[in-house]
Amino acid sequence: MATGKPRQEAPPRITLQAELDRRGIAIAGGASPFAYRRGQLLLARDDLEAARRVAASEQARLTTDPEPLEAAAGQVVRIRIDDERAVLAALRAAGLRAQVNHVYMAHPTGVGANPAYQANPAYQANPAYQANPAYQANPDLAATSAVAASPLPSWGRSTGGPLVAVLDTGLETDGDPTDATHVPGSTRSVRHPALRAHAPLPDTWRMRPLADDPRADEDIPDENADGYLDPVAGHGTFITGLVARLCGAADVRCEGALSSFGDGDDFTLAAALGEVFADDEPCIVNLSFGGYSDHDEVPLAMGTVVRDHRPRDGRVVLVASAGNDATCRPSWPAAFDEVIAVAALGPCGTPAPFSNWGHWVDACAPGSDVVSTFLHHDGIDVDGDIRERFDGWASWSGTSFAAPKVVAAIAREVVMSGVDPRDAAHRVVGRHGLYRLPNLGAVVNLV
Repeated sequence: MATGKPRQEAPPRITLQAELDRRGIAIAGGASPFAYRRGQLLLARDDLEAARRVAASEQARLTTDPEPLEAAAGQVVRIRIDDERAVLAALRAAGLRAQVNHVYMAHPTGVGANPAYQANPAYQANPAYQANPAYQANPDLAATSAVAASPLPSWGRSTGGPLVAVLDTGLETDGDPTDATHVPGSTRSVRHPALRAHAPLPDTWRMRPLADDPRADEDIPDENADGYLDPVAGHGTFITGLVARLCGAADVRCEGALSSFGDGDDFTLAAALGEVFADDEPCIVNLSFGGYSDHDEVPLAMGTVVRDHRPRDGRVVLVASAGNDATCRPSWPAAFDEVIAVAALGPCGTPAPFSNWGHWVDACAPGSDVVSTFLHHDGIDVDGDIRERFDGWASWSGTSFAAPKVVAAIAREVVMSGVDPRDAAHRVVGRHGLYRLPNLGAVVNLV
């Protein structure tokens, strides 16, 4: 009997738990979960010496010297310590201001606040609540949730718009292959043709993450080398395209703040935001990530940076995605008073079933089945079936993609009215008489 060609099996995908372990992420909190970096604590600088004494009494030791957060003028320090949860409890019992290093995500982890919600961008594949009894249409939470889409018509480029800073997974570029961590920005070019006129590259380009720092300016397709797209690979390229299409006059600067897995922590993200403030340029900042905190308290590092650099002259506006867990629990950084929190609307203009909501949410915009620029990826051939193939366009759903629509609306108001970003944000989101939905804020209907 003739034998057929052996079936080509799909390569194993690295599981969500394996990724969490590899990145030193733990989940705690029981009924109110949150994610944090193992072996790290954040402290107020003034409490450092007292913390050393408490740690010594707990027979714990600092494994490295304390690291000051320069963006907060050294007011916050990160320490690395054994048995961080036990030491944290002792520090708090002593009345010291200490926290775990909370993790923010742009991907499902079991604690929510993931701007990309499902493997199928539509909330439901049929009238039943879900097409698959699992929580999502694709039960593998380590998979990308973007799906390929047809190209959008080309859009133009005009001038005179504001700077938009997108702190995300970075931007896909072309250039000579290199093993270097940092390269001159002039050696790279934006790969997606629709973005080349809209997204200037900085003088220095980070090609890959540093040790213990997930940030890279390059939008990395497969950092863990398991053969599949990483869960939020292309996230930054996607959001850059949304802003560029909806406000063609804006200069969109996409900077690495999250890994292609989707994680970033309070300390490193506060440093990234501090770099934006240090540039001292008028800009609108898009933060399409979120996370919950222990006892819902204000995260120490980002809270300090946002408070200390609160823009008093209208030069900087912060906009963040509210999260996708259908909860009113505050998600950070969206829940900061100084940040415009954006929820998502569904295809019919009603609240998206996945969107977070609450008194802390300021605005909402369409966030389902959004189409934008994406990575170019050849996909994986499994017995003749090409999986995860993308030709530069994708459809995605989540509050991650509602937030940049509000950013674009503010940028358009800057162009049309000639006002600064703060005044433009008030006109788009805060002005009396705007149409609002309860617990979702002002409706910004850009598609």
